[in-house]
Amino acid sequence: MERIRPVVRRQGKKDFEVVDIVASDVKCTFVERGILKYRMKDGEVLSQISTVEEQLKDLERENFKKSERGYLVNMDLAEWFDDEMSQIHFTPHPERDKHPVPVSERQRSTILRAVTYTKKAISQYVFNR
Repeated sequence: MERIRPVVRRQGKKDFEVVDIVASDVKCTFVERGILKYRMKDGEVLSQISTVEEQLKDLERENFKKSERGYLVNMDLAEWFDDEMSQIHFTPHPERDKHPVPVSERQRSTILRAVTYTKKAISQYVFNR
């Protein structure tokens, strides 16, 4: 079975869609301005995913959310949100979480709707057991 690859079909600088292709439909690949391009059998040229916005469009169906400029978070793995530090943690123990992810003020409400627990909820659970 051929592997499916997500690529970008551009209609303009900001207007694009992410589509899936298989290698057997690719005539050739080439690099233009530092971006890998795919020339398809029908002559259409598609691009490798190269921006966070393009990556988000592909990964949002997998429950990824943008948390800050340059960061996408798999919300299925996010354990809780630390409101004081404005970070997402991937373990219930923040001291063991070596790579918390920052959350911008702009993305805060989106992240809060998607994350299961906040620091306040974790504290209440721990102290009220």
